[in-house]
Amino acid sequence: MTAQPEITVCIPVYQRADLVRDTLASIAQQTHDTFRVLISVDPSTDGSLEICRQWERDPRFRVVAQPSRLGWPGNVNWLLRQVTTPRLCIMPHDDWVEPDYLARLAAALDESPGAAIAYCDIVIERDGSILTAEPLNGDPCARVCAFLLHHLNGVQWRGLIRTEAALATNLHECEHDGFAADTLWLLALAAFGDFVRVPNAIYHKRYPLDSVTAGWDRWRKADLDAHLLTHHANCLLVALAVRPWTDEQRHAIAAAAAVRAATLPGLSGTGSTAELIQRVGDFILRAAGAVPSRSPAPNPGSIPPDLANEITDRLGWLEP
Repeated sequence: MTAQPEITVCIPVYQRADLVRDTLASIAQQTHDTFRVLISVDPSTDGSLEICRQWERDPRFRVVAQPSRLGWPGNVNWLLRQVTTPRLCIMPHDDWVEPDYLARLAAALDESPGAAIAYCDIVIERDGSILTAEPLNGDPCARVCAFLLHHLNGVQWRGLIRTEAALATNLHECEHDGFAADTLWLLALAAFGDFVRVPNAIYHKRYPLDSVTAGWDRWRKADLDAHLLTHHANCLLVALAVRPWTDEQRHAIAAAAAVRAATLPGLSGTGSTAELIQRVGDFILRAAGAVPSRSPAPNPGSIPPDLANEITDRLGWLEP
C-alpha cells in the first residue's frame, strides 16, 4: 500500500511554458516518496496549462486551471487553502531542485520538532553564485526581531514548511507586482517556529528577463526607494499583528522595524535619501509608542504623504 502523502508541493504557474517543464520534472524525480503536487495555472496564452496537464498522467500530480488571473500572491494563497498534508513547499514555476531536495528538508524537520521551516542554500543560475540565510531560533519575539534585523532575501520562502504554521497567515497581496510579499510572509512565520538551515545548494533559482523579480530590478531608484519604504512599514504592521505581544515585546519589534528601515543594506545611502529613511524609521518608532511622546518629532514634510497616512491609519490603535 502506498503511504499517505506527507508533503504538498504547491506550484503557481503563469506564462512560463519555456521553463515549467523543467520545474515539474525536477519534482517528479524526488527521492522522497510521500508527496503530492498541486499546480494552479493562472490564465495563460503560451501553452503553460497544456504542458502542466501532461503531468496528470502521474497520479501524484493535479492541475487546476484558474478561471481568472489571481496574480502570484493570490495564486499562492489559493494553493495554501487546498493543502491537507502536514508539510508543504511552494515552488515557483521557473526554478528546479535536486532529487534529494524534499528528502533532506523533511529529515531536517524531523530532527527539529520546534521548527516552522527547513530550507537550503540556493544556486543563482545566471551567475552561479550561492544565496544563503542564517538560521533563526529563540523565542517568538526574538525570532521576529532577528528576522527584521538580518533577513532580506527570502531564501527560506523556498523551504519545506509545517502546514500548521503556514495556514496561520496568508501571503500578503502587496501592490507593485507582489513586491517582497514572500518576505512579509516569512516574517509572520518567524513567530511560529525556528527556521532550520540545510547547508547544501540543492535549489536552483532562475531569473528570466520577463519574470516578476527581474521587473523589480528595472525599477527607477526613486520608485524602488518608495516601494522599500512601504515594505518596511508593512513589516511592522505584519509583525505586530501576528501575535498578542506584551508592550515590551511590541516596542522591541518596533525598534527592530525602525532599524530595518533606516540602516539595512539596500536602503542606506547618502544625502536626502538616507535622511528620509532615518526619519521614516523614527516615525515608525513613534507610531508604535516606542519613543517618548515628549521627544522631538520628525519633520513630517520629509515623509512621503502616502506612506505617512498609511502608517497613521493602520497603527492608530496603538497607544503612544
